[in-house]
Amino acid sequence: MNVTKKEKFHWKSVSLKVKLPLFITLLIVIVLLGTSVSLYFSGSAVLTKEAKEEMASNGDRIGEGLWSAVQLQEQSIYLASAHDTYNELLNYRNSGKSDAQFFSAANPYLQQAIDTLKTSLQGTSGIESFSLIDGRGTIVASSNDGSLQLDLSDREYFQQAMEGNRVISDALISRGTNNLVVTFAQPVKDPNDRVMGVFIATVSTDFFTDKLKNVKINEEGYVTILSRSGITLYHSMDPSQEGKPVEGEGIAEFLAERASGNIIQGISIPKIPTYVSRKFRMRIGSSSYPTLTKISIGRLRACLPGSSLLRSLRSSWRSRRAFCSPVT
Repeated sequence: MNVTKKEKFHWKSVSLKVKLPLFITLLIVIVLLGTSVSLYFSGSAVLTKEAKEEMASNGDRIGEGLWSAVQLQEQSIYLASAHDTYNELLNYRNSGKSDAQFFSAANPYLQQAIDTLKTSLQGTSGIESFSLIDGRGTIVASSNDGSLQLDLSDREYFQQAMEGNRVISDALISRGTNNLVVTFAQPVKDPNDRVMGVFIATVSTDFFTDKLKNVKINEEGYVTILSRSGITLYHSMDPSQEGKPVEGEGIAEFLAERASGNIIQGISIPKIPTYVSRKFRMRIGSSSYPTLTKISIGRLRACLPGSSLLRSLRSSWRSRRAFCSPVT
């Protein structure tokens, strides 16, 4: 009885009908894969560059808008502080009157100053209150009745204003309204240029960020406005972060960078473009650059030639008879 042994497979014994389509298919696969990889990396780089340019452009516009708002507030507050009634009230305060005498109805300037402050506040936008502070740090007149006689001597803006400087404070919680505010302080001087007190305007942080409520930078982008100390004034993606100190890698170095007069553009926080004005800091970016890569993959997925590969394979196998049939 003869036993037929199974013959071992040899590539040389494979018919040309099979080999030729396989070689054609392999060539197509190599070409398409090379094209796909090249297309992906070049497309991803282009999309990432476009995203960075978009963030920089938005940063320029928003930064200039914030700085313009700050300058306008400074000018308006200077004009509001220039009133003889405030000088007369501070002179009366420095005449040696006790607190009981000064805050009584016998004071001929107190109610007049309060009425002037309230009238000046009417028609303003974003300003919560106007107040007048004496040289010891006590509010002696205010458009907000609840702020009268509050002690602000420990506030940095008061101390600097008493040295004759116009000051814009860091973001802080108002003792009069308990809201997150920025305080503009203007020294009040006598005819001999001596500082008698400080005129302050308490401005809600919403004044600077309201116009950003509808700003969107694609699906993953966000805008964050920070105070000088890193308090979040505005976060377009997560409003719950507002009023909280920002945390993260590179934040300390970012906050240490002080601008002086002009907007600074740069990348101070690793991988996140940042823009700095004199009073505010702003981050504009994606949640992470890996997100940009994810966006790139999503956009390029439709361009990957998977369907072309399948069609080429099918065509090569169907055409093998035409190429490989013997000539008769």
